[in-house]
Amino acid sequence: MSGVFSFLHRIYRIVQSRPVGKGTVIEAGAHIGDGVEIGRDCRIRSGAVLCHCTVGDRTVIGSNTVIGQDGFGWIPPSQAGTSLPLKKPQTLRVVIGSDVDIGALCTIARGSWRDTHVHDGVKMDDQVHLGHNVHIGENTIIAAQSGVAGSTHIGKNCLIGGQVGVAQHLHIGDGVVVAARSAVTRSLPAGGMYGGSPATDIANWRREVATVRRLARQGRGEANTSSTLPSSAA
Repeated sequence: MSGVFSFLHRIYRIVQSRPVGKGTVIEAGAHIGDGVEIGRDCRIRSGAVLCHCTVGDRTVIGSNTVIGQDGFGWIPPSQAGTSLPLKKPQTLRVVIGSDVDIGALCTIARGSWRDTHVHDGVKMDDQVHLGHNVHIGENTIIAAQSGVAGSTHIGKNCLIGGQVGVAQHLHIGDGVVVAARSAVTRSLPAGGMYGGSPATDIANWRREVATVRRLARQGRGEANTSSTLPSSAA
């Protein structure tokens, strides 16, 4: 019982020592670290780790999600003049809006030259990673196992399919749809639908896929025909 009371006391101290809004629930095993502010009617699920971040109202943080850890930024020894890679300072925050839903096992890195932003109404599935300085616009939906590299801006009302990779320093316009398992390597204008690796206009991608499949079928047919030619043709 002493362990239970110790745990409850620790949670009580966290709630009392950090700005946490009325109606917010922090589940067992969650860790609320330095520089955290949480709004009203939120739920921080078990095992979540929050530091260097602010959270708006009515937001849900999934189990074992980590928010506010240092981003991935290193200077190679050849540029830093050191014997080992030199870590770039990661000193800013993650700013999470209201009515956001973040799934389990997600990671969102704190900013280095600007805050990382997840705006109001964003929905993130499990196992999504956002690098440092990323901006996700209002009401954008990101499916599981997708990753957005550092300093990329994704606009409002976008739909990002599962297992999508988005390269660094890109601008994805409002209302963009990206098909599952695509690789976004260039900025995409607003309102388009994209797919493939590298991602291209989805109509072009579908034509390319259909062409490759047709060629593959033809190749198999040619191979089968050549292997079954009558002996008189030899």
